[in-house]
Amino acid sequence: MGNEVNVLFVDASLWLIFIGIGLGLQKRGDAHAFISAGNTGAVMAASTLLLGLHPGVERPAIGMLFPTGGEPELVLDGGANVDCSPRELQGFAYIGAIYARDVLGRAAPTVGLLNIGEEVEKGSAAVKEANALLHHSTHFRFVGNVPNQKIGQYGAAGATPNGSLTVRVKYAYIDFNKLFANSKAFGEDKLTIGQETNPLIDWEEALYGYRYTSLVPWNYLSLSSTHAGVKLHGPVKMNGKTYLDYEVGAFDSGSFHNYELASEKQVMGRLSYYPMGATGRLNGFGLTGFADYGYMNVTPDSPNQSLYRVAALVHYTNNTFGLAGEYDYGKNAFGVGNLFSGSGPVDAFGLGTTQFAGLAAEAKSILVPTAQQQGFDFFGHVNIPHSPFSIFGLFQYFQPNTNVSKDPLDFERIVAGIAYKYNGHLRFALDSQNLIYTQSQFTFNGIPNAVPTNSNALFANFELNY
Repeated sequence: MGNEVNVLFVDASLWLIFIGIGLGLQKRGDAHAFISAGNTGAVMAASTLLLGLHPGVERPAIGMLFPTGGEPELVLDGGANVDCSPRELQGFAYIGAIYARDVLGRAAPTVGLLNIGEEVEKGSAAVKEANALLHHSTHFRFVGNVPNQKIGQYGAAGATPNGSLTVRVKYAYIDFNKLFANSKAFGEDKLTIGQETNPLIDWEEALYGYRYTSLVPWNYLSLSSTHAGVKLHGPVKMNGKTYLDYEVGAFDSGSFHNYELASEKQVMGRLSYYPMGATGRLNGFGLTGFADYGYMNVTPDSPNQSLYRVAALVHYTNNTFGLAGEYDYGKNAFGVGNLFSGSGPVDAFGLGTTQFAGLAAEAKSILVPTAQQQGFDFFGHVNIPHSPFSIFGLFQYFQPNTNVSKDPLDFERIVAGIAYKYNGHLRFALDSQNLIYTQSQFTFNGIPNAVPTNSNALFANFELNY
């Protein structure tokens, strides 16, 4: 007697019948899914015929979950196709992102293109074209090429779905400059509509004078220079001198960096007062105030929280030197995405675990929706007499959350350099730029070595301006 083994042999044609019955039940809604151990080719063919393909997808794919040190990664295609066109690879990315979102519960899935290297010039012609197509997708974040040895280790996720576009339209606007032509005080004022500079950054860059070397304070922190919107701006003059200079307008919350405009808008305004009158836009002693009120949700997965930025400046400029002091205050005006300069480890987006997990967790715990920011800044320059050289510098101290008594992210930014003006169109500069975290190393909320590493660099810059 002993143990009995029962073996059932079934004709292959019966398997095809069972596959058809199972998929038919799923198509009618009587089953949530159809599971089979094979034949893989038969299941794929029958699924394509009976269930059809998702709109925009040209070929089916097999999805495989790869185990990693964190959450598993979905890889498509796992064996259904031998050779694929760029459009088919784009379709795999699309259905993979939907599966990761709806089945795996990833709120903002990222997509990488498996390739022999990270560089865009690597791979076959089809893979290169697929890379270009994926860069333009707005359905998911595309992080570029991912070599096979880095599956589960790829640590970058773009904060906006603009891929790595190398050409953007930064300025495209219409000026209406005759609205107040009959007014002596407002005769030079304009109404501007389109993709244009906001009220603060372009003005402050002109005040600083060395935009080609480094960013002015709020631009460095979170406020872009250019938005789509409408603004009224210009000087208010009396007896040939400027006593007020203003810009006020409404703008889209997304800047020119964003692939699409945001659904929310923001209002900004700047007012500069020259008590003794200025012969030019920036000459003389002045007091300037700026305010911005808007929303954080410039991408679909970012929170819908209000934000505001405030700046108060005291400044003086003449033909020999310029000096300005600035106080900054904000709420929700500096977030995790700003800390990582628009890209960051996947940990920051809840999409996996890398060696940056501690820093991402720390940043998310500090830069919460109730966070308030504060900063103090000084910048200026001195023209060396009878020479084409000038010395310039900038100091910035910033607290990302004033509600945290000992914040490991508090930092200072120091820029110092010398510039050479060849002519009115060409300038060169050599400068030192340093990002210094001000707290001594300590453990924050259970995170050891919470203070990030300082950054120090030397730059050689040039500006060609026509």
